[in-house]
Amino acid sequence: MKKLLALFVILLLAGCGASDSCFKSTGEIVTRQIDVSQTPFTKISVFPGIELIVSEGSDYSLSIQSGENIIDDVSVKIEGDMLTLKDDSGCNLVRSYNRTKVFVTAPNLEELYSNTNKDIISDGVLHFPILRLFSMDFFDGVGTGDFHIQVDNNQLVVESNHVSGFYLSGQTNQALYNFYDGIGRLEAENLIADDIQIFQRGSNDMILHAVTSLSGAIYSTGNVICKSQPATVNVNRHWSGRVIYDF
Repeated sequence: MKKLLALFVILLLAGCGASDSCFKSTGEIVTRQIDVSQTPFTKISVFPGIELIVSEGSDYSLSIQSGENIIDDVSVKIEGDMLTLKDDSGCNLVRSYNRTKVFVTAPNLEELYSNTNKDIISDGVLHFPILRLFSMDFFDGVGTGDFHIQVDNNQLVVESNHVSGFYLSGQTNQALYNFYDGIGRLEAENLIADDIQIFQRGSNDMILHAVTSLSGAIYSTGNVICKSQPATVNVNRHWSGRVIYDF
């Protein structure tokens, strides 16, 4: 038994690649400011281990909150108009989870990509004219964390084919909800949208609030639960999912 245990430990350390990384503790939580004021961006992609908090402001700013022993492993890269956030701390045997947060303030953002297992959250109301939220299983993988976003804008777009939940509130002129696959859930009864267009091929429900019009198509078992009675409804059913009015 002792030989088996020793072999297991050796294999575990070999899998980590470096014992220092595996056994490095988080340390005290500290905050570090990163100067992004001269490199504007409109898109953010977040990778595993990082929670993103977004706020609106006149200038670009970014701060990282993490353990003092691992904060150097948080990568901030801007290429073109894309800000990419990664936690490169690697193997983890002793560190606590949910410890790294990145706070971003920007005058305008257009796209947020979740490749993380943590949430993406808005701090306050976002007035970005067009905001697109992505949880799509392509290229660099897909996140399992949820979106908690409040807006007052012209258009909000959701693109999903996995498991993320979208918890939306505020108001928008137009909402586009596209669920191409998966069990992701839309909780947007508190997002008042004048016009809503849907593509529903997921197996979970969409809950929404349309004022003037609701249109689109249902291709799966997921229902579309409408918390209002829009003046115009044009939703084509191609499978068992249906529009349910609940108000």
